[in-house]
Amino acid sequence: MCYSNQIRVLGSANGLLCISNVAEDIAFWNPTIKKHKVLPFLPVDRPVGDTTMSMCGARAYGFGYDSVHDDYKLVRISQFIGFDGGGFVSEVKVFSLRANEWRKVEEMRYVLCYARRNATLACGALHWVVSNKFEVTKGDQIVSFNLTAENFRELPLPEGLEHDKVMIDVGVLGENVCVTADYHGVRVDVWVMKEYGVKASWYKLFTVAHNVVGFGSFEYLRPLAYSKSGEEVLLEQDGKRLVWYDWKRNEVKNVKIPGMPDSFEAEICLGSLVPVEPIRKCHEKKQDKNNKKKR
Repeated sequence: MCYSNQIRVLGSANGLLCISNVAEDIAFWNPTIKKHKVLPFLPVDRPVGDTTMSMCGARAYGFGYDSVHDDYKLVRISQFIGFDGGGFVSEVKVFSLRANEWRKVEEMRYVLCYARRNATLACGALHWVVSNKFEVTKGDQIVSFNLTAENFRELPLPEGLEHDKVMIDVGVLGENVCVTADYHGVRVDVWVMKEYGVKASWYKLFTVAHNVVGFGSFEYLRPLAYSKSGEEVLLEQDGKRLVWYDWKRNEVKNVKIPGMPDSFEAEICLGSLVPVEPIRKCHEKKQDKNNKKKR
């Protein structure tokens, strides 16, 4: 899997990591039990028969668990830009671990804003920052992909966001979707959606002013997790620093981990014994045997 040590983590779910190398080989890996499964290779091709579209202009992944079908799924969104710059088409494919195959699903009719940014997994869905406009400078919407129904929907944003002044990003805290709203060198607001899909349930958890004592100058903050007490939030700062932030006392504590590189990308992965191969149920095995007899 490894070329020049360049490995990307595409997502994390129930102790499984989805990883990719520079050659776009992809694997599901459980580092706890030291097992992995390489996925069937999926090339990125221009839409069949459409010569007006360029090769892939943007691509994004999302990895998560479908609890209804007890299945781990990887979603790949490929967006192709027209040669004349006048439009785009999206191709969405889903890999099912249980079926061990890729399949095409409905198109996503939004523009990806952060190319090569992982989706956020929360509440049985994957989430990306997108735009309804083709000529996009920043995201103005969050779109979710339900891993069971395999369809897209818009997620309502908090009231009061000044869209012309803010850059948004989507994350997860605990089991809830969160949004960071960055007001360009002024402050960052962190919002949490208490009840999934309900606009009125958004509440502002805390605000961090730029150049505040403890943080200093920063480009972005990314919430990762609550502390056990729930009174602090673990934040990734600029991909170079981890801090615990007590938003009630406005106190910051550095997280020191021996051997950490100068720059990194953090991902939550809880150790588990989840296998990288699906556990086939008895009736599925019997069905397979019956199918073989018929053949």
